[in-house]
Amino acid sequence: MSTQGVNLQSENLHIKLLTASMAEDLYNAIHESIDVFQPWFDWACPAPSLNDVQERTLKNIELQNKNEAFFFSLYKKDTGAFVGRLSFDKLNPDVPSFNFAGWCHKNYIGKGYMAEAGRVLLNWAINDFKCKRLEAYHDTENKQSEAAMNVLVNEFGFQKRCVMHYKERRKYDGTLRSHVFYDCVFD
Repeated sequence: MSTQGVNLQSENLHIKLLTASMAEDLYNAIHESIDVFQPWFDWACPAPSLNDVQERTLKNIELQNKNEAFFFSLYKKDTGAFVGRLSFDKLNPDVPSFNFAGWCHKNYIGKGYMAEAGRVLLNWAINDFKCKRLEAYHDTENKQSEAAMNVLVNEFGFQKRCVMHYKERRKYDGTLRSHVFYDCVFD
């Protein structure tokens, strides 16, 4: 299945498949939100340079071209402002099964945009891409991610499978972190 040019919409958002021209939007959002990201995302410690973001964007596009992962940028319809990113990555594309993950610019946290875009993307993954299995996780202390995930649990049947205690050590402060793990199977 070709995903070239996949652009989806929700009530408030344009949901666009990642392109190289979006690297600067990603970089700006990361740097404007770095204080919020560093406790949760190891890739934000230290803050990536523009060159780092551009290189990662090109690698992500290579994965998209092979249908091995998909990265979506979220933009507000009314202003064109960059809101965040959601992705399907890291698992077995032959099934197809993916890890569903994302992040939101700090100015838009708690406004429902991630759940709104998540609904659209999960429907795309299930109905158009014929995804058979999805996984997701969040840090046990990340209450915003937990709230967004609870919407998807209720609407798509994700099951909370376990808490993986001391899954990794945070680069941010060296503490051990635990994750809540979810999955969902679609027939």
